[in-house]
Amino acid sequence: MSLLEVVNDADEVIGLKPRAEIHAQGLRHREVHVWLVTPHGEVVLQRRSATKESYPNYLDATAGGHVEPGQTYLQAACMELLEETGLQVAPEELIEVMKLDKTQIGSGIYNIVFRMIYVLPWQGKLEDLAVEQEDGAGFLSMPLRDILALTPDTSGDLIPGLLTNDYREIWQKIQTHFQPTTNN
Repeated sequence: MSLLEVVNDADEVIGLKPRAEIHAQGLRHREVHVWLVTPHGEVVLQRRSATKESYPNYLDATAGGHVEPGQTYLQAACMELLEETGLQVAPEELIEVMKLDKTQIGSGIYNIVFRMIYVLPWQGKLEDLAVEQEDGAGFLSMPLRDILALTPDTSGDLIPGLLTNDYREIWQKIQTHFQPTTNN
């Protein structure tokens, strides 16, 4: 049974509950998203496996997941990046973008979270990333300008929640930080 920390509105731990109970009852907890961004302004997206509980086969953050009991957001981000891509990074390599207070309801799951968003400047190749067994189905990259042109209604196979107004602010911050280089 996987336990997660339940937090209050001030992001203070107030208890431990099973993950399934947290999602069934809509208890606030913590998550991280890590986005790899290339020098050319492309964002690396991970395709979720067909067996995922929510949004199977959709495109999501490069790496992401729950903050385990006793972990900091940064520790969780480094752990998820290693588990989901095979990349081992030092915490200082990650750039903190912002913390979201997010509520997502769908498929009988109430996901009420504080989600810390990080970016990792990355110059590798997609084929060098290790796909996590049973949870991932591969990676692809998409120009950030193309993501910014999407809406929740035109998201295709990108999780629509990544195109809401709060996430749009994140994309704009990432765009400000990572102006693409050109090959002249």
